[in-house]
Amino acid sequence: MTDFKRRWTDWWSVVVATPALAAALRERELRLPGPLPPRRTSGPKTPATLEWHEQVLRSVGFRRVVVSWQDRDFHVLAALR
Repeated sequence: MTDFKRRWTDWWSVVVATPALAAALRERELRLPGPLPPRRTSGPKTPATLEWHEQVLRSVGFRRVVVSWQDRDFHVLAALR
């Protein structure tokens, strides 16, 4: 297993084990059924840019959007309404 895959699997293990995230994980399962951790090989052939995601979040009412985590080209955004 590559270092990236190990970190990805470890990250999801922590998420699943965190009681405060239980409701969010149930909602995720309703909206996006599938295994955890999700496969990183799925998705569009042309991924949406970070800027696109920020713009969409702002367009639906989020007033503040920031990168809360980054590893090379992978980003996690946090947004506040």
